[in-house]
Amino acid sequence: MRIVAKILIAGCVILFAVGAFAAWQGSLPANTYIIITGIIGSTASVIGLVALFTSKISSTDVREIDAELFKNLAETAQAVKDYEKKAIAGREEIDRLAAERADIELLVRQASLKAFIEERLRYTAIELDRKVQSDEVLSNLLNDYDDLKFRLKALDGVIERSERADHLQSILRDIERNFGPTRSRKLIIAIAGQQVDLFPILNELGSFGRAYANVLKSIMR
Repeated sequence: MRIVAKILIAGCVILFAVGAFAAWQGSLPANTYIIITGIIGSTASVIGLVALFTSKISSTDVREIDAELFKNLAETAQAVKDYEKKAIAGREEIDRLAAERADIELLVRQASLKAFIEERLRYTAIELDRKVQSDEVLSNLLNDYDDLKFRLKALDGVIERSERADHLQSILRDIERNFGPTRSRKLIIAIAGQQVDLFPILNELGSFGRAYANVLKSIMR
């Protein structure tokens, strides 16, 4: 049926072409050509519709249609999954970049604060050194303080390695109780525009000296 329909439709097309040429040459009146083409076109349409509705769809055609439909659905589902994965990866990347930016900003602020504090310390050290150098008494006291601190640290190492470490620690505790700093007394001087109490330093120097002497006596026994 399909083959017959194709042949008839092809014949109608040929008749259209021949009629158009004849009408153009003048051998066929235009009104006649219009009537003939109308009849032929209607006949071709009817033949095409009959061929369409009388043709049977085979099981193979159904399977091919189902397979194509399933393939399209699978491709659509995969495209949706790929889009969701890309969207999730994009959000994770945005979150990672935001966290990294916050960390960098925090590090920059900390580095700026560190540079500011270092500059303040440098300036304070210069001013303090200038004040100390201009005050001979204070300079000598600070030198003595550093020297005694060094000696005390060395003695701590000796005491810790001694077999009588516990006994020596007990002696040092007694010395600290008997010769501890008297906090009610003060010796105020001005350093870099600040009021500084030197009495605790002097008192500590005296305590270190007495402790040093007593420890030496204990070791020499």
